Amino acid sequence: MRRILLTLGFVLALTASAMAQGCGPNNPNCVVPTAPLSANNNQAASTAWVNNFLNGGAPLASGKIWIGSAGNIATPQTPSGDLTVSNGGVFTLQTVNANVGAFGSATQCATITTNAKGLITAASATTCTPAFSSLTGSIAAGQSPAATLTNTMHSNMAAHTYSGNNTGSPAAPLDLTQTQLTAELNPCTSTLKGMVPTPPNNTTTVLRGDCTFAVPSLSSLTSSLGADVLMNNTANYFDGPSVVQGATGTWFSSGAVSVADTSVAFQVSCKLWDGATVMASGNATTTGANGTQQLAMSGIITSPAGNIRISCKDAASVNGKILFNQSSNSKDSTITAVRIQ
Repeated sequence: MRRILLTLGFVLALTASAMAQGCGPNNPNCVVPTAPLSANNNQAASTAWVNNFLNGGAPLASGKIWIGSAGNIATPQTPSGDLTVSNGGVFTLQTVNANVGAFGSATQCATITTNAKGLITAASATTCTPAFSSLTGSIAAGQSPAATLTNTMHSNMAAHTYSGNNTGSPAAPLDLTQTQLTAELNPCTSTLKGMVPTPPNNTTTVLRGDCTFAVPSLSSLTSSLGADVLMNNTANYFDGPSVVQGATGTWFSSGAVSVADTSVAFQVSCKLWDGATVMASGNATTTGANGTQQLAMSGIITSPAGNIRISCKDAASVNGKILFNQSSNSKDSTITAVRIQ
């Protein structure tokens, strides 16, 4: 009996070995025992073992990723360099520039530094100060930096020309000649500063205050006594001939008076004045009654305070006179005033 059992066991072992070795194209339905996932020998893997292995995940240490080696073998490696990865599969770029934020504005220029990998390693902003000659485009009204523009920055101009616009409408500046510039200036008038009009080619006209040329016409005034003036107070001056010239301008005045006393020899004093300022004065005497004398005088005064006149005083008696017609020509006591400015 024992011999029979041993023989049966040997046959079964051979049969099992033959069945295991028979797995392949000719025996696709052979059954292979399922090994534990921890097995690392050369035992054949069953379909169940492979599914369990894939569903349970291939064993890989924390922080490792599979990388194909030079020998085409999947090898676990730790990511390093510019990139790291978390256990949750999140990739993170390494920090190469701690100065983060926005850079550059209307007045600030951004400055960046990159490495060979194209990563920005530094960034900053500074005030933009480009060379003026490097700017292009046009400058709008109010944008010109007036404090930095000088005449030396302008293009050269032809000699004796002036920058301006004589076109009558908005246009780029032109180099105007002296003739063109003169034509652009306002002519002067009595109320407006400007260019003097073209003078006439003569020596007899002058430029007047209304900016016109005219032959000068000096205004003059002449007056003569129409009756004798009695000097009946030895302490007072009595007005003889006078003119009403006004209070403006500079005046040259000249005149003469005839004086007499019907009772005694006299001593008469006369003066040319405006009632405040004496321009000239004189004195005349006689040796007896009814004697006559003539006094002539002249002077210049500016802005007269009153009428220009000749006034006289007889200190000898109350019978002195300023005569108007001793010569029978009615011009014995006459005064003339001429405005000279």
